[in-house]
Amino acid sequence: MLATKRDPDIIRDLANVEVYIAVFEQGNMSFAAKVLNCSQPMISTRIKNMETVLGTRLLIRKHKGLLFTTEGKALYDIMKRCETSIQHAENRLEKMKEKHFSFTFGISSTLAGHVLPRCLHGMQSVVDTELFFKDDRSEHIIDGVHEESIDMAIVDSKQVREGMAQHDWLKDEIVLFSREPLSQDIDPETLKTLSFIFYTKRSYMNSHIEDLFQRLHIQKPLLESLCHLDDVTAVKEAILHHPKHDGRQLVSWIPKSAIEDELASNRLYASRIGGDIIEYPLYLLYKQKRSLDPTFIKLIEHLEEV
Repeated sequence: MLATKRDPDIIRDLANVEVYIAVFEQGNMSFAAKVLNCSQPMISTRIKNMETVLGTRLLIRKHKGLLFTTEGKALYDIMKRCETSIQHAENRLEKMKEKHFSFTFGISSTLAGHVLPRCLHGMQSVVDTELFFKDDRSEHIIDGVHEESIDMAIVDSKQVREGMAQHDWLKDEIVLFSREPLSQDIDPETLKTLSFIFYTKRSYMNSHIEDLFQRLHIQKPLLESLCHLDDVTAVKEAILHHPKHDGRQLVSWIPKSAIEDELASNRLYASRIGGDIIEYPLYLLYKQKRSLDPTFIKLIEHLEEV
């Protein structure tokens, strides 16, 4: 049984992490007990204790299995991230014993498709050890740097967490783009004649676009939406493969650097709304305590030349 009712103790007791993940993934307490080679009452007791500590229901028992509440699903996400961090720490300890080290570079999935390829050349020689890349949702990449499962990352938002260092890296611009020609500056009223691919709310690209709408008093509900995506490369490919002159002109927003080649060859066209420039800065993120590490200094210098 859990000894206290402080929320952090739920994950400090690693048995809780193991139990909850097994119950969620098996969808059945009896199956989870078999996987963990323990008794079902022990599992039930731990789940009840977690619910008591959190003050909420995590799951509902049904005839055909377990139904997890919204809070129960959120706790699973937290537990999985905790499990990943633990596994990464164990791997690092093993490599330490074997005198074998590696460097993990993280990048938001939104940026990976167009930013990562230009960074790859020469990085291996700079870090002088095994080099791994991890792309994930921005918040998970940032958590990875904070938890030190990721050594350095490229992110597209300012971070103010204690112990984190952020280095200004690249200045980009977000532009409106289409497969068909666009006016150099589009009047906000003209947007009502276009069809859009919007970014999901979890994408940092979306926050820049929402800021633009507020500045120019554009009402998003009045615009026609084809779909919502959160990956720059997916948005680019969707526009490239959209048939020309097929109803309303399809447009979206994208970092200008992601379509430089297509703009030069007139496969894509870019514009600004009302002449408004949407700045899109990218940053290098790492732990402050590693800012004087020679490898980090050399890697930053290398990336500055990209």
